[in-house]
Amino acid sequence: MLEQLQADDPRVHLDGANLGALCTATEEVSHFLYLLFRAASGRAVTQLELELQAEVDKYLNAVFLLSLQNEGAVSARLRELLFQRYRLDERVSPERASRYRAASGLAYRYCGYLETAGS
Repeated sequence: MLEQLQADDPRVHLDGANLGALCTATEEVSHFLYLLFRAASGRAVTQLELELQAEVDKYLNAVFLLSLQNEGAVSARLRELLFQRYRLDERVSPERASRYRAASGLAYRYCGYLETAGS
């Protein structure tokens, strides 16, 4: 994944070829930072919280890069693409799949709110 991001740097041009790798990297960093934040405050974290935060982070990261690259323009379909048109690995357990779907649905709604709040 890191080799793909180095070869096709999303900071230069984010598109369908590197969006998946960017999202995966963003999710992993998000998990790490959120766990650190919660541990530092002595608070527990649920797996749903962890996934939801990562979903929101990947959306915000993509919006930030796309707006820099396109003079502020971001496709209205980005939210749908990230949160409704994804495919889970078939090896994911039903419990984890349910959690991922819940996090995606919540992130879809929250990021939709962010879109309307910013206009």
